[in-house]
Amino acid sequence: MYYARQFDQAIEESLKALKMFPDFSPIHTTLGSSYLQKGMFSEAISELQKGSSTALLGYAYAVSGNQAKAQTILNDLKEKAKNKYVPVDAFAQIYIGLGDKDHAIEWLERAYEERSIQFDLIINPIFDPLRSDSRFKSLLKKIGLE
Repeated sequence: MYYARQFDQAIEESLKALKMFPDFSPIHTTLGSSYLQKGMFSEAISELQKGSSTALLGYAYAVSGNQAKAQTILNDLKEKAKNKYVPVDAFAQIYIGLGDKDHAIEWLERAYEERSIQFDLIINPIFDPLRSDSRFKSLLKKIGLE
């Protein structure tokens, strides 16, 4: 439902799923992401803190207006990446939230070069701000997702 942009239904189904599996972090991530798309930032951040995606939490802070917290998460991820693998598209997500399309696309290009790019680029609403950018369209074409 989230990828179909049916956010109310995604929230409803996620809440049902949480009753059965309250500690399953992907449900919190989906619920938080759905809240984000509806502009329900405090609810989104609360759920994403229980989820498994630090990048989405950074994105959430950025779009909710807390750029400082988003930048802190971004810097922490960059430090972590010096010693441990961090998916490159994680950086792109935070840059999208910060409204920095240039850096977001730069990191997605890196992900492509590393062959670690996620296929949800074509459907994930987080990437919607990049869809009209010719560089993003070119990237989708390169990976066969145009």
